[in-house]
Amino acid sequence: MKKILVLLFLFFCGTVSGEVFNADEVTTFVSPDSSYSQLVLFIDGAASSLYVNVYTFDSPPIADKIVEAHERGVDVMVLVDGSPVGGISEMEWTVLNNLSGSGIPVYLWRHLDLGFNHAKYIVADNLTVLVSTENFGTAGFPEDGALGNRGWGAIVSGGSAAYFAELFFEDLERGKQVNFTGESPLVFYHDAGMYSPRFEPEVFYGNFTVVPVVAPENAVDVILDLIDSATSSLYVEEFYVYRYWGSKKKGYVPNPFLEASIEAARRGVEVKILLDSTWYNIEEDDLKSNIKTVQYVNNIAKEEGLNLEGRLVDLDSTGFKKLHAKGVVVDNSTVFVSSVNWNEYSPTKNREVGIIIYGEPAEYFSEVFISDWEPRHDRDYDRALLLIPLGLAAVLLYLKRRK
Repeated sequence: MKKILVLLFLFFCGTVSGEVFNADEVTTFVSPDSSYSQLVLFIDGAASSLYVNVYTFDSPPIADKIVEAHERGVDVMVLVDGSPVGGISEMEWTVLNNLSGSGIPVYLWRHLDLGFNHAKYIVADNLTVLVSTENFGTAGFPEDGALGNRGWGAIVSGGSAAYFAELFFEDLERGKQVNFTGESPLVFYHDAGMYSPRFEPEVFYGNFTVVPVVAPENAVDVILDLIDSATSSLYVEEFYVYRYWGSKKKGYVPNPFLEASIEAARRGVEVKILLDSTWYNIEEDDLKSNIKTVQYVNNIAKEEGLNLEGRLVDLDSTGFKKLHAKGVVVDNSTVFVSSVNWNEYSPTKNREVGIIIYGEPAEYFSEVFISDWEPRHDRDYDRALLLIPLGLAAVLLYLKRRK
C-alpha cells in the first residue's frame, strides 16, 4: 500500500526537481560481466547524437568506438572533469587527445559553482540514456571476460533521455573546450586478469516509472525519500559509506543516509549494507573506514535485535577488482543506480547523476546484490559442509544394515 502511495505522490507532485518519466524499455547490466558489450551496443546504435558526460575517460577501446560513431556522422560531444582527484592521468590525456584530434569536441569541467563532475552517463539520439556507477575506464568497462569493478548500469528509453541531454548542455557551460594536438605517446596494453561472467544483461518491456536524480539539486531529499519508502527490504551496495558527515573543524553529524537505513530496520525492514573491502577503504585508524561503518551497523543490530547487517565484500570469492557500485534496491521493486557516493560532498557539492527505476528491473539488481552478499564460492562451500554429516549418516546406516 505504501508503495502505491509513493508512486501516486510522484505522479501528482513530482520529485524535488518535479521530473518523473515513463520508459517502455529498460536494459540492466553489471560490470565486469557485460558492461563493455552493452556500452558498445549503445554507442553503435546511435544514429544522430551521442553526449558523453563522465568523471574520467581513459579507455582507448571505448574511445575508438566513439570515434567510429563520429566518423559515420553522429554528433558527438564529450565532457570530463578537468581536475579529478590525482589529476588527469597520462592515459586519459592520450584518450582525450585522440578524441579531439578526430574532430570530437572535448570539454574539461571547471570547478566554478559546483565541485567535481562525477557523473557517468551517455545520451543517444535524445531517445535513450545509459546511466552507470562506473567511469569510462578498463576497470569500470572492461572488455567482456576481463577483470574489473563491480558496477551497476541501466539503459532507459523515453523522456528521461531528453532530460539528461538538457542537463548535459547546461553543464557544458561549466566546461571549457580544449583542442589537443599531436600523436598519442602511449601504447595501450591491458592485462588485468580474467573474470567469469555471472549475469547476462536483461531487457525489460513495459511501462516503468523513472525518476532522474541530480546532485546537488535533489539528491539528498530523493535518496532519503527512497530509503524511507522501504517496507520489506533494503539492499545497499556502495563503494563506501562514511559513518559521519562534516569535519573536525565544523563538527561531525551522523550520515543521514546511513541513519535512515538503520531507522528502516527499526520499523521492521530487512536491511543489508554491502561495502567495498579494498585496502584503502578498510584502514583501522580511519574514522571514514568501511570497517568502522560495518562495526557501527552490526553493533546497533546486536544491541537492538534488528534484522540489520553490514558486510565487507569478499573480493577473493567474487573475483572483482573492487566494489565500486553505488546502488540501492528497495522491496525488490525499486532500484537506484547512480554515481552518488555516501559521503557529504558527493550529494551536496558535486555534479552527480542517477536514476530511480520502479518495477521488474529492480529484481535483476536484487539478484546481483544477493550474489555479491553471499558469493557463489562460499555458498557452494557451505553446501559441501552440509553434505559431510549427511554422508557420514548414510555410511553409518549402511554399516548398521550390514551388521
